[in-house]
Amino acid sequence: MLQAGTGRSTSSHPLDRPLSRRPGEVSLAAFTLLFSELVQLHQVRSSSVPEFEAALCDAGRQVGSRALQVHWIREGKKTRETRILGILQFLSSTIWPGLFNKKADSLERGVSSKSEYMIHDANPLPTVFCEVPRSLGGMNPNAFVSGIIQGVLETAGFGCDVTAHRADEGGSGTRTVFLVNFHDDVVERDEMLEG
Repeated sequence: MLQAGTGRSTSSHPLDRPLSRRPGEVSLAAFTLLFSELVQLHQVRSSSVPEFEAALCDAGRQVGSRALQVHWIREGKKTRETRILGILQFLSSTIWPGLFNKKADSLERGVSSKSEYMIHDANPLPTVFCEVPRSLGGMNPNAFVSGIIQGVLETAGFGCDVTAHRADEGGSGTRTVFLVNFHDDVVERDEMLEG
């Protein structure tokens, strides 16, 4: 059926819809395929599980750095976070949904050290369809996500080390805890800004 005077159809035929998705939306199938290829590439190139996780972390660090840069450009922000808690809240509530279509489950401060924070996610998107073979033992594919977190924080000027850990939740399965350890100079700067 044609619309009067335009020569266009009023039906919602797939060819009539625009090819692009909403801004920031990526096909889950495409993302899964790319992540699978990334994992396979680094698995072949690595001789040990720690080397494999480090390679995934490095790849994630590049993604995190670029994700923050793209966000700054799109938003046109002239100011940046200067406090640890502010950047972590920004990461878990703004950057995380942009990458994974949901907010991080929770953000906590560590009890053993003031430089330690934890980001919890019950089901990180990159590893939803990922199963680690027994031959790789305790390999954690969420090293990629820990690299993304580290890339965002380092690009924002918050030097840190980030590791991914599986936490057993009893009957409800497992969740991933991303442990963020800020460098001493970052903690000192934060204390100066506080006081």
